[in-house]
Amino acid sequence: MGFFKEFKDDFSQAVDELMLGSEEPAEKKETPESEDMVVNTLDTGVDTKSELSKLDGLLEPVAPVKEEQAVVNSQQVVNLEQEFSGEVKKADEKRNERRSNDSNNFTAAGDGSACGRTDLR
Repeated sequence: MGFFKEFKDDFSQAVDELMLGSEEPAEKKETPESEDMVVNTLDTGVDTKSELSKLDGLLEPVAPVKEEQAVVNSQQVVNLEQEFSGEVKKADEKRNERRSNDSNNFTAAGDGSACGRTDLR
């Protein structure tokens, strides 16, 4: 944050110099805004109800929207479970088949050619 604060101060100083047309750079002015100020807001008693009541007229009232629920019968659920289980079994079988083929190819080659290396002798 310090970088941006310094940039803002330098930029303001440059604009002031251009606007005034002065040849000499202006002295940096120390103002309370340029100093780091700490304000303690925890000790002040704020009445939240009165603060929130100020917003009453600003917000647009919105009627609650009733959402429709999806209706699913039990036979649909059973069919989806069976279809999903079948797809998972097929995927597992394909994966296991690929793994066994890969391991068979590797061990059958014996000389390392299955993994692209023929210089293992």
